[in-house]
Amino acid sequence: MRRDGYITDEEHEEYSSQPVGEMLKIQNVRAGCADAGTSGFFCDYVTRSLLNDPTFAPTYEERRKLLYGGGLTIRTTLDPQTQAAATEVLQRKVPGDAQHGFGHSIVTVEPGTGNILTMAENRSFNPHQEVQPGETAINYNVPQALGGGSGFPVGSTFKPFVLQQWLERDRSIYDRVSTAREPITYAPAKCLGGGAWRETPGWNPDNAVSVRIAPMETVLNSTKFSINTSFTDMSSQLDLCEIADSARNIGVVPATYNPYDPTTWEMPIEDMYGTGLAPAALVLGELNISALDMAGAYATWAAGGTYCKPQAITEVIDRNGDAMEISGAECHQAVEKEIADTMAWVLQQDLEDPKATGRGKIIDGHPAGGKTGTSGRQFHTWYVGFTRQMSTAVWFGHPQGDVRPGGFDVDGQMLRSGSVWGNTISLPTWQEYMNRAHEGLPSKPFPGAPNPSSKPAGENIQQGVVPDVSGMVLSKAQATVEAAGYRVDVRNESSSDVDQWYVIGTDPAPGTRLPEHETVVIRQSSGEG
Repeated sequence: MRRDGYITDEEHEEYSSQPVGEMLKIQNVRAGCADAGTSGFFCDYVTRSLLNDPTFAPTYEERRKLLYGGGLTIRTTLDPQTQAAATEVLQRKVPGDAQHGFGHSIVTVEPGTGNILTMAENRSFNPHQEVQPGETAINYNVPQALGGGSGFPVGSTFKPFVLQQWLERDRSIYDRVSTAREPITYAPAKCLGGGAWRETPGWNPDNAVSVRIAPMETVLNSTKFSINTSFTDMSSQLDLCEIADSARNIGVVPATYNPYDPTTWEMPIEDMYGTGLAPAALVLGELNISALDMAGAYATWAAGGTYCKPQAITEVIDRNGDAMEISGAECHQAVEKEIADTMAWVLQQDLEDPKATGRGKIIDGHPAGGKTGTSGRQFHTWYVGFTRQMSTAVWFGHPQGDVRPGGFDVDGQMLRSGSVWGNTISLPTWQEYMNRAHEGLPSKPFPGAPNPSSKPAGENIQQGVVPDVSGMVLSKAQATVEAAGYRVDVRNESSSDVDQWYVIGTDPAPGTRLPEHETVVIRQSSGEG
């Protein structure tokens, strides 16, 4: 450079005498997803998705070489704003480095596309041997083959899959089912030996509800109040194998199975679920399923019955600028639209009815629905819910085993062992995150109440005659009155005899003959005056 005149003699002397170490700015850089900050788990999921995707390249070794040496540009589905909101909410409520060691996670799938918008947990991603408190390489949201563990028991968030099968067998949400507690020794299961599940002395389910229940309740109420005995009765009228198979059709498989393996979707359902094909496990959700698969399944009902396999990658471009083939979302119409719309409406009541398990924790300005879940002995708790734009699963539990939470504070609330449910932690987290994630988004409603063309069992709805809806919740009463051909107006009245939010009666009185399209006033109790 001195010879060719680019630097002077003085500059040559200065730089030639400078020690090499002073010229270098050495930094210790951790390669890969460990450097992805709060998106480290999502980054790891993207990596593993490509390593498992046979469309990307035929063999694992070819996929690995292509991923790490192919000069690829990978475009993903992650939404930085919702990801940041989820991370902040999780770490504030349940700090990852707290001594109690409990985990908390959020994952969001976009209905109708399968795009994964958010994937967060209250840990930092660290795949190295030296791990500090609050760090892990295990992704709490995803199946084992994609970086997760063996999943967590989903509790009553599995009940909607029983409800879907009920509707697919031409049953109604207004049918009444038994709430009686009695041992069950038999349930139809055509894929099992003898065509049924049998057990002696049987299984005796119990309830943990906070409302007064009648000996017979509608399927609608049984869902809103999460009545275990009602769903046990429903399962005895259905087929356990068909319940599991229809759940698998919208992505619900045990977390130990690889979603990229074709045999996962083709193997006999009895081989996949094994001993899980029993009422105690299937109906009450003692099955280990990933949060991602739960969010993807619930998104089906928000999308009018279209199921899309969750996807983290929208496009992969090679070094020449050409798009490469990947599996993608693989969307298909998995549930009839009418049934999916009914599912969405029923689960919407879980949030809008303050006596339901959703406690009235709505999303401001955005119709939403969902379901609480609490596993046996309250080891793991959930809320899975959706709007038209987002389906989100929230999990809370101990990642290292079955540990009952209690004796520590979460967001200003001291937890008591034995008193932690799906609506204790997971639901408030879901509500806060979803409210923040929907800021600025348009409101997109779901279809209204399903037309009760199939009448509530034991009731006779006559056109032109005011029906008796006393004692019903408002949603069912409104649907019943509309089925008789009337418009509905609602009036709140104080009552010492009828619980708050339930129907006192109608004006005109039940049995009154009234021309269709007239208005019937439903008198709803506002509680004691």
